[in-house]
Amino acid sequence: MMIHFSIYSLAVSCLLSTILIIVFWISLNWKKAFHIIDIRVLNVLFIVILIRLIFPFNIGVFQINTKSEFFFKTSNELEFTFWNIFQIVWLLGACLSLTFYFIKIRNNQKILNYIFSDPNKMILKDFQFPVLVSEYVSNPMVLGMKKIILLPDINYSDQERFMIIAHEIQHIKNKDVYIKCLISLICAVYWWFIPLYFFKRSSEIFLELRVDQKLITKENSLSKYLYLGSLITVAKKNTQSVIDTNYFSSSLLTELETRVYYLLSSNKHKYSVYLAGIIFAFSLVPSIFEFVPDQFNMYQPKKTIEQVEFNGLDSTDKVLQISNGGWLHGEADISSGFLFNFQTEHFNSSTDPSAISVKELESQD
Repeated sequence: MMIHFSIYSLAVSCLLSTILIIVFWISLNWKKAFHIIDIRVLNVLFIVILIRLIFPFNIGVFQINTKSEFFFKTSNELEFTFWNIFQIVWLLGACLSLTFYFIKIRNNQKILNYIFSDPNKMILKDFQFPVLVSEYVSNPMVLGMKKIILLPDINYSDQERFMIIAHEIQHIKNKDVYIKCLISLICAVYWWFIPLYFFKRSSEIFLELRVDQKLITKENSLSKYLYLGSLITVAKKNTQSVIDTNYFSSSLLTELETRVYYLLSSNKHKYSVYLAGIIFAFSLVPSIFEFVPDQFNMYQPKKTIEQVEFNGLDSTDKVLQISNGGWLHGEADISSGFLFNFQTEHFNSSTDPSAISVKELESQD
């Protein structure tokens, strides 16, 4: 079993992530999907997409042999192929995106310092976490890692305020602020992967749905209809936030129709566990297969020099005969076997004592 990163493993991860992101987006935007998919399936989709992007590696548990030419040619010199250029551009773009991300965090911190210095702010301490009320806060949100809830200075009713604070406390318990930071970091790293931006927007709705669902369960004993009523009235009172939500766990109550419709129509479905298993298997299976040269089909009888074409090689270049009867110039890892009985050998025509020059090989014929 070999775990490695390559253009193949990256392409597989991006392709599967794109398909899963489309399914995730449809699940959150197509109302009929709520009658089929429940929060458990959305959880699996969300986690699997993150795992695929965080670990774009090929596991290679099973080896699939493919036909290949018996003649191999590599180069010891650094060649800037498309893959090399792509990696360099990717790295430079990621560094730039991360720089902008940390600049946003610093700017948000400046705004927070201004809010904390507000002499008219109020601090409510009769809750599980500190609650700060300020006229400079436009929407309810959770303050980063300090676990402080920020509320706007709006005339909420007691029921509305209770529901808001319960909602924000659940965000803290779910560690949504860390999840949002992780997604922002992934977006910064995969700055070129366009479907990821749709995933980021969908994930914001999903995190709100997950909190909503948790609050109306039997453990919390909150009335579904009282909670829905509070969602609607609070949304009417809130204004758009002036603080970037990449750093904060924010309850802006956007996509209100989606949240309300989901809470009214979504229930646990008996087939959800099977559907979640299918999604997980679909995301995992392509990465456990490794496509390698077929050593059995590669076997060739020993050929004369006239039958072997050494295109582009000088007479002084070293070549090495390998086990399948072919010739290798340069350095390569050549695999043989099948499934778990798989072996890889390293060959280097420059250092192997049995290597000979093209001229010497021609003189032997």
